[in-house]
Amino acid sequence: MPNRSHTAHRVRWTAPRRLVALLRGDRGTTTVEFALCVVTCAALAATLYSLVTSDTVRAALLSLLERGLQSGAT
Repeated sequence: MPNRSHTAHRVRWTAPRRLVALLRGDRGTTTVEFALCVVTCAALAATLYSLVTSDTVRAALLSLLERGLQSGAT
């Protein structure tokens, strides 16, 4: 025989109640924050990679390296 006192206090989950519970709860927030952080870091890495491998920046870095090597040799 089921426990009637336990079932009498059960909350009936209707669609609006579920929606409110989902919107108010913070379950899964950490996962979403982590995913956004990973996507942001990947976008930043791609931007930096394309910047560093561009011809202008490559020439500037090479020039800087050559000047450093020449000043160290004298």
